[in-house]
Amino acid sequence: MTSVGTVLQVIATTVGITVSLGGLVGLTIQIVRLRRSLQSQVYQGLIANSLKLDELMISNPKLRKYIYDGAPVPPDDMDESELEALIEFVVDVIDNFKAQEGSVPKQARPGWQAFADHVMEQPAVIQFMSKRGHWFSGTLN
Repeated sequence: MTSVGTVLQVIATTVGITVSLGGLVGLTIQIVRLRRSLQSQVYQGLIANSLKLDELMISNPKLRKYIYDGAPVPPDDMDESELEALIEFVVDVIDNFKAQEGSVPKQARPGWQAFADHVMEQPAVIQFMSKRGHWFSGTLN
């Protein structure tokens, strides 16, 4: 009878290990799917912000040169409220990218990083960040 008990114990242990391994495989599959879903959601958010930025640029073409073309900081007599609002939105988009960079699909990161680097080098953006950069502490400073 001892040998029957030993055989049953081995069978129970084997079944337990098999079930545990199956559970680990299932959990691994779920984690992979969850990561892909998270990446998709993060990227869709960035794309939505990018499209909104495109809309703002189309609505305010005279301001585009300050964001992308290195135009010098506008003269003091210019109403800067529109430009500052646009810069704030662009910097918010970049801040969003930097905060979630690890969840952005790898193939998309270089393009977003190039965009961020280019925009953050523009004189008007540099001036904005000198005044408001503390708002983005931890991601852009």
